[in-house]
Amino acid sequence: MGEYQQARTLDEDTLARRRRVLGEDHPDTLTSANLLANDFYTLGGYQQARTLYEDTLARRRRVQGEDDSDTLATASNLARLLSVLGEHQQARTITEDALARVRRVLGEDHPDALSAATNHVVVLYRLGEYDQAAALTEDTLARRRRVLGEVHHDTLAAATNHAQVLYQLGEYQAGPHPRRGHVGPRTASAGRRPPPHPRLG
Repeated sequence: MGEYQQARTLDEDTLARRRRVLGEDHPDTLTSANLLANDFYTLGGYQQARTLYEDTLARRRRVQGEDDSDTLATASNLARLLSVLGEHQQARTITEDALARVRRVLGEDHPDALSAATNHVVVLYRLGEYDQAAALTEDTLARRRRVLGEVHHDTLAAATNHAQVLYQLGEYQAGPHPRRGHVGPRTASAGRRPPPHPRLG
């Protein structure tokens, strides 16, 4: 925990300096803001993280555009936090929008698109929408296998996620054995030094 506190202190200082020198809307300033929000999340400062994520997301949308990869990364971080806070419907709106944008800009097989799909699955799972989650995990697994191969760690993680959803649908035998003690699919990380929430690489 001491290292996280140190990271927060450094990121707070960097953000203050960048705001003063570059301005609040500069992309480098927004990168620092996103990292500091991650620090707050890691340390349990959820409201501080939320305030900073929401401000950063609004600025990135205005300055960098709705479809920018950094904008979508911040959106994913905010959605992950909202889901942790139990605000699953709002998280769903964000992850659904992010998935549609990434697929349109980068294509359905792009790693960022597959990560966005996984993040959306997690929200669907928490809402109990297992049929939709299963369709998406099945599609993601098929794409991972085709692009990365059967034994790549991302493919294996996708298989585990699919198994977790199938288990909820009573189709456990169709998938690999879920990890002991793990409940629900894992989210994909978004951005450098993301919050230490269960995630897919």
